[in-house]
Amino acid sequence: MKANLKLNLTPPRNIGKSFALVEADRPRGVRQIKAMAFWHPPKCNHINLIDKIRSGWLVAPFKLGRETYRRLSKVTNAFDKTKEEVLGDRQAWYLNNMVVAKELRGTGIGTKILKNQLESVVDHSGFPAILMTQRAANVRFYQ
Repeated sequence: MKANLKLNLTPPRNIGKSFALVEADRPRGVRQIKAMAFWHPPKCNHINLIDKIRSGWLVAPFKLGRETYRRLSKVTNAFDKTKEEVLGDRQAWYLNNMVVAKELRGTGIGTKILKNQLESVVDHSGFPAILMTQRAANVRFYQ
């Protein structure tokens, strides 16, 4: 979550739109992100090397381990290829990732966050929204 937020909020190029649910009952500096979604807007189909460097991609093998980094790179590349095949030249919002803290799953917070994002951003843009998931169990939630 931190890498996605950092990438989105790092000037001068904000490449996406992040929504985060942060604990309110704790002092600043120790609050935890409890849920977040990171969207790539239309016309932002690929993250370039500079953006990857800013987000910490180069140090990821050291933080995550080589094997995890290799798997993550493989999945990311497969998603990018599939997204390109599905969209072609068409533009769409792309839900890059959505995460809800384990203790909040099943409470409806993810549904509320996603619904709010679709209504406040995607619906008014005139562009469709797409996403890909690695788990078949997620399909029902996103439908």
